[in-house]
Amino acid sequence: MASIDYGTPSYFLYIGIMVALTAFFDVLFKNRSTRVKTLVLFLLLLSAFGLHFLKLILVERYARGLPYTVTYASLENICAVSVIVFPWIFLSRHRGLRDYMVIVGTLSGLAAFLIPTEGIGRDPFSAGVLRFYYSHFVIFVVPYLMAKWKLHRIDLRRIFVLPFYVYGVMALIMVNEFVLNALGLVNATFQDYLSAEFRNTAFVFGIPEILSDFKPFMYALTPKVFLTHPITGDFLHWPILWVMIPLYLYGIVLASMVCFFFEGTRSRALLKGLFIQKKEPCQSNV
Repeated sequence: MASIDYGTPSYFLYIGIMVALTAFFDVLFKNRSTRVKTLVLFLLLLSAFGLHFLKLILVERYARGLPYTVTYASLENICAVSVIVFPWIFLSRHRGLRDYMVIVGTLSGLAAFLIPTEGIGRDPFSAGVLRFYYSHFVIFVVPYLMAKWKLHRIDLRRIFVLPFYVYGVMALIMVNEFVLNALGLVNATFQDYLSAEFRNTAFVFGIPEILSDFKPFMYALTPKVFLTHPITGDFLHWPILWVMIPLYLYGIVLASMVCFFFEGTRSRALLKGLFIQKKEPCQSNV
């Protein structure tokens, strides 16, 4: 089969597999006890967690580059953070973190199948590509089923703090890169990172060319000061700061859509209540 590209059979094959497996797990376990559902989802999370580190010996291009390729098993991007922390968030009772898991996990996992940045141009059945799709399937399916099975109830009223969790994850990614450089595992200058083409650091340092179609939408909401070098005036992404406003605004819209998808009745009732409350005339105390 030809290498993966947009519109090719292999591109749609993996999307089809994702949809089929999601339906399979849903049908197979939706009527089981909460204990069984929790165990199944936790085991899926653990499998992706383990694979995140095992890829260093299972995928040839990582094994060949050891010890320096250990950087690819670090907190290098948002999905890598998800694979590492989701098992423990899943076990927690923290509503905010579980909101993050459901909303960001569902959206980022789905996005990986629609925009498979690590699969484009590669053999669809190579070890690295299979690992990429499996990990992102878990990132998607566990949060999706958590919400669908009501193991966690997201709430429209809590989405306004969600972007701050994303900012925290982006800060963690940036610190991760600085630590890797300090340890000598990555040899890069700050300018290398500012190119947005060095390693896979989400949108922390800018938008890579493979995602250039998103630039107009992001830049339209970014204050010019955060896209300008303070001394030379040259074009420059201020790490994290450049994306904070567009991420917040677009994030709220996307999170709202996820809330209406999983909690449509509750979300509509909440909005209706707010609307009616605003429309009620002020009561006179006279």
